[in-house]
Parts: sequence; C-alpha cells; structure tokens
Amino acid sequence: MGYVFDAPIHYIVLNEEDNKLTISWINRYIGILDQIESSEAGPGVVITIGSGKRHFSTGFDMQEWIARPENYYPGMDALRLLMDRLIRLSLPSLCIFNGNAMAGGYFIGICHDMRIMNAQIG
Repeated sequence: MGYVFDAPIHYIVLNEEDNKLTISWINRYIGILDQIESSEAGPGVVITIGSGKRHFSTGFDMQEWIARPENYYPGMDALRLLMDRLIRLSLPSLCIFNGNAMAGGYFIGICHDMRIMNAQIG
C-alpha cells in the first residue's frame, strides 16, 4: 500500500495483486489516514485506487484468519475502525474500483463518499 500526495489530491494506492485484508494491512491503511488528517495541506480530496489487474480487493485473507483464529475479533474491530474513519473522514473521498471487490474490500470502498467502478472487470 502506498501514499502519494499531489496537492490537493491524497492518493491511497492499493498496490498488491489481491489486496487481501489482514490486521496489519488494515492498520497500514489507518496509518495513512492518520498521516493525511494530521497534515496541514489545506483543502483536498482522498482517492483510494487499486492497481491490480483484476481485483480491487478480494476481502479477508482467509488463510491468515484460519491460521490465527485468535485474531478474529481484533480483526473485526480493526475493520470497523477503518470503516468508521473513512465515513467520518474530514476530506471528501473517492474510491476507484479497478476490478472485483469482495466482502470486506467492498465494504471499505462503499465507505467513501463517491465510487467509480471499472465496467470491464468486476
């Protein structure tokens, strides 16, 4: 996951092929939101975009959740926190679904103010 600031646009780039949700992935996203909201860049917009060929996000990394069932509740809490942060974000937000969005990945996308989907994939 990357962050690019090209005033006045804050880009959050989901740069993994499937962008599977894990606690560390969710916490990285929250960290970028912290960085954006603590900046003094003035008015702007936040754009989240996936860069994979077919997927915006395939949702939770099921292998990770099965291997570590003790992370289920902390993981759900982290996802709820991320969704809350996106809904309450102090800047307008846009999610660009470059492809399929499943489960938690779709939830993250719909928490943005506006959404655009790729008509050829997804």
